[in-house]
Amino acid sequence: MFDEYRADTAVYQALERHFSEFFQAEIKRRQADANLMNTPYYRTTFANGQPFFDGNPIFSAKHERTGETLRVVLDEDIQPLCSYLDKEGQSERVIVGHVSALADIRQQVAQWIAVQLGV
Repeated sequence: MFDEYRADTAVYQALERHFSEFFQAEIKRRQADANLMNTPYYRTTFANGQPFFDGNPIFSAKHERTGETLRVVLDEDIQPLCSYLDKEGQSERVIVGHVSALADIRQQVAQWIAVQLGV
């Protein structure tokens, strides 16, 4: 469905919306306050406003209370999915994967949300 995200800006934007809508649905499903999450956390445009369209990150969030961040990166050279803690103090969960691993990426995003919300 999103295989052409690198070549087609409309598909890329649809993929960004997909992640945002999934994230918001997970927050709502857990009956949590969406205001606790700042998303997107990272800016994905150049100074002139032109989007990067490079998949790094395709989605990001920050939990305002814990200070923990999430960065989802799409990389066509990664097989299988990779996830690690980054930044000083290990405060950022980075999930890197191929677009074909969307279900697994969503599962890890949902796990990050659960940890942040303590559920």
